[in-house]
Amino acid sequence: MTGFQQRDLAQVIPGYVSWYESGSASHGLALPAVWSCVRLIAATVDQLEVRVQLGDRPATIAAPSWLRFPRRYGSALDLGDLVQYIVTAQLLRGAAYLRCIRVGESWRLDVLHNDSVQVQRSTSGVVSLRYLVDGEEMEHVPAIAAQWREGQPCILPIPYLVVPDHPEGIGPVQAMRQALEGYAKAESEAANLLDGGKAYQGGILTTDQEISATTAERYQDRWESNRKLGKIPVLGSGLRYDSAIGLKPSDAQWLESRAYSTAIVAAAFGIPPSYLGLSLIGGQSSLSYSNAQDSDRQYRRAAVAPATNQIANAVSLLLPPGRNPAEETRLVFDYTRWAGEQPTTGTVPDGTDAAAPEEG
Repeated sequence: MTGFQQRDLAQVIPGYVSWYESGSASHGLALPAVWSCVRLIAATVDQLEVRVQLGDRPATIAAPSWLRFPRRYGSALDLGDLVQYIVTAQLLRGAAYLRCIRVGESWRLDVLHNDSVQVQRSTSGVVSLRYLVDGEEMEHVPAIAAQWREGQPCILPIPYLVVPDHPEGIGPVQAMRQALEGYAKAESEAANLLDGGKAYQGGILTTDQEISATTAERYQDRWESNRKLGKIPVLGSGLRYDSAIGLKPSDAQWLESRAYSTAIVAAAFGIPPSYLGLSLIGGQSSLSYSNAQDSDRQYRRAAVAPATNQIANAVSLLLPPGRNPAEETRLVFDYTRWAGEQPTTGTVPDGTDAAAPEEG
């Protein structure tokens, strides 16, 4: 085959296919740190106001109705659901895909499930992609407004991070596949250790009275069954439980291991450790006002902006071009309501004041 070729299992990095077939890309949400990071970023982006910027001026105007109220124009999702779906797909699957249909002067935006989209790469050496949706090719949204066609479905890919091996986009969960598998195994081991009283295997029941072997086994079985059911064991015959020789979670360094895994996941998502309740380096347990501001800026630039910038760049293709550079329109996410942010104002064409976003 020339030009483009179908994805073949032999062409995929070993383990990459099984990672998706097992659902691990999405099931990574079962890991507490991954869930916290994804939920935090998606919820933050959902709270940002979407506006349209005119040229390079700070003044902005309201986003078009088809974007602010997509459900009114035939979409199955409203704006909040749409944004959250895009962001979570970026983080978990590396890219989100929208089906865009031109209807008069508006657009209908439908989310495409990642499993229904197949990306084909060019074999000519030029980085170029072609998209199949349920086996049928779908053209990319034309970059020139004059090429928009009424009723013709087009695909709008929104990648998270474009790298040479993944020009279609790659996200933190994909990139951290091996680390997350190790994290999941550690969590499983910790659960096995702490679940059902197994953490008490090394303990000992003692009594000053003489008891038979049968009675000792009965007390042991009662102890273990109560622990597995989450009940408090009631001891008799002067029995005492000694856990001094037992394996404690702190001795096994499970807490330290979990904190380390959480810090690694937070770093991959660009989230300051303090946002997930982790202590700062050096053992500090609280943040000063200055450190809190630094963390806010780090979170905004490293965690939130990568997603919003890509969404803004992609959706801007659906906005009509201006007659000159000063009238060019671009979608922006308004950060001026960010906590601690001092908004600057600009005057929009209708004479009202609007806060100026700093980042798309």
